[in-house]
Amino acid sequence: MLKKLSVFIVVALIAWVSTSAQDTTELILENGVNDYEGTRDTSLYSESSNSNGAGFHLFSGQTNQGADRRALLAFDLTDVPDGATITSVSLDLTVSRARRGGDVTISLHRVTSDWGEGDADAGGQEGTGATSPDGAATWNENFRNESSWENEGGDFLAEASAELIIARQEGETFSYSSEGLVADVQAWVDGEADNFGWIIIADGLARRFHSSNGDAAEGQKPRLVINFTN
Repeated sequence: MLKKLSVFIVVALIAWVSTSAQDTTELILENGVNDYEGTRDTSLYSESSNSNGAGFHLFSGQTNQGADRRALLAFDLTDVPDGATITSVSLDLTVSRARRGGDVTISLHRVTSDWGEGDADAGGQEGTGATSPDGAATWNENFRNESSWENEGGDFLAEASAELIIARQEGETFSYSSEGLVADVQAWVDGEADNFGWIIIADGLARRFHSSNGDAAEGQKPRLVINFTN
């Protein structure tokens, strides 16, 4: 009898593990993949009220002249079902330009105030942005000519959700993955926090990344991969 019971428990355990594995879903969020169009992103320029919501690039770090750059990035999570348990999250960013300097630590922080993307489209290398339309996020305002950040340069949690040391290599894709990112997405899905995305902050010379716009190759635009069970 004991032997039969042990066999039953083992079979039941295998069946439970198999069912749980089948319930795990991977969701890939990136413009150009599965016709997904739910990304919004832009850059903030400390020395001006410019922005770049429709530009091909995002910027984070310091310029040679000492001005700061930060980037805002958010994904629409409506494709994640209610009640889902987030098991892993990764965010991929691809460096499109890095003119000088060595390794730079670039961190992701959860944004705590809403912001506007706008349709400013900087020309050339886009390093100084373009004139912001009403409603676009700038260094001082989360919605241009409508409301200001509580803190210049954006409102966000002091503790980073994830961070990586980014090398100088142009064209290299870096993948952020951490318990902090899982916690952020879980909070957004559960409605415990509003989904205003992340702000990208560098502690050294600026890096330029591909944005959700433009004609970057597949896999080079900001890409969020979420695994969950439901």
